[in-house]
This record gives sequence, C-alpha cells and structure tokens, in this order.
Amino acid sequence: MTTLYTTKKACSVCNIISDQTGISSTNEFGSPDLDTRPPEMKRSTIDHWVEKCPHCGYCNSSIEDPTENAEEIVYSQEYRSILENKNYSELVRSFLCQSYIFEYLGKLRSSIWSQLHAAWVCDDQSNKDGAKQCRKKTFKLIETLWSDNDLLMEEKGGDYILAIDLLRRSELFEEASDLIKKGSFADLEGFILDLLKAEEVLVEQKNDLRYTMEDALKLVEKH
Repeated sequence: MTTLYTTKKACSVCNIISDQTGISSTNEFGSPDLDTRPPEMKRSTIDHWVEKCPHCGYCNSSIEDPTENAEEIVYSQEYRSILENKNYSELVRSFLCQSYIFEYLGKLRSSIWSQLHAAWVCDDQSNKDGAKQCRKKTFKLIETLWSDNDLLMEEKGGDYILAIDLLRRSELFEEASDLIKKGSFADLEGFILDLLKAEEVLVEQKNDLRYTMEDALKLVEKH
C-alpha cells in the first residue's frame, strides 16, 4: 500500500512557500525491469520522486534542500530552456531539470538516475521519441562516468546491463551489440551473467520492448 502526504515547503532558491506531496510509505511486489525500474506499487509513485517550485522552477528531491549555485543554475538560459520544453510533460521536465543541476555540479550518478527517471515517465506517457532521447542522454552520462574510472552501481556488471538496455530500448542495436562484444564479461557469473545473455538475445532480435528481469531470464531458458 502506498500512502502520501501534503506539506508546505519553502523553496531554497526563491523562498516562496508551496504545497508539495511526499510519500509516507510504499512497497514492491514482483521483478524490477532490466533498467532497474522497480515493480508496483513503488513504480507508480514516480510522480512524487521530484519536487518543483511552482514559482521559480527549482527542481530537486525536496525544494527545501539547498544546492550549490542553485540560483545561478535555475535562472540560466540552459535551465529555462529545459523547463519550458513543450516536447515533454511537466513531470519529465522536472526530472530533466534535476538531472541538469546534478550534471552542472559534476554529480554524475545523481544526474544519471534523474535522466533515467525522465525516460520512465516518457514510457508511461507513450512518448517514445522522448524516452529514446532521455535514454541516449543517460547512456552518454554513464560513458562520462566510465571515462572518470567510476561506476554507477556497486554490483559487478550492473553498469553494463543497464547501458546495453539503454541502447537496446533506444533501438541502437548495433551499438548495443558492440558493447556486448567489447565488455569484459568473462568473470561474470550467476544472475548478472544470465541477464547479459538475455540482453544479447533481445539485441539479436532487435527487440526494443520493456522486460522485467524475471521475464528476460525466461528468454534465456528458451534459447
């Protein structure tokens, strides 16, 4: 069961108070997607994972939380262009703005997750082109993280599974296949290795559809 609450918060940028909705509790039943999106009921709480100040447009997990150089970022031309981009819904734009703030500050892990959350909302809203663009940007951010000799996830091979899935869902099958070939997977085992095999099957099929990890593993059993 998911429970929500409404509270008044003062924006850390403009200091104007607004109503914001938060999550008191939720749960998860089932398998996450290959790109780590959680199952229900947590899956449907995504509307409340980011807050937006209705006055200045500051976006963060909580608008009360200050961010370094936040005022400069929020009123920049680049940020305003994201905030006003009508190709995306308001929720998608909020995640993209949050991602931009984190990227600007060099917080690549946080930027990656916010960008990926934007892709998930695009999926829910049947904005396939928007979802592709968000996934492509997410992949580029992961590549930047890798170039700094850093990883997004602690679990060995987790970054590669996500990166391949981002390319596959973006219909970049050749690039996904190249990543599978280039990756050092010889020392992977168990669950992660099975997920890699599932991604390989889906890429070979040129399949860009969403799969849970459980359903993807069933594909491996059939091959």
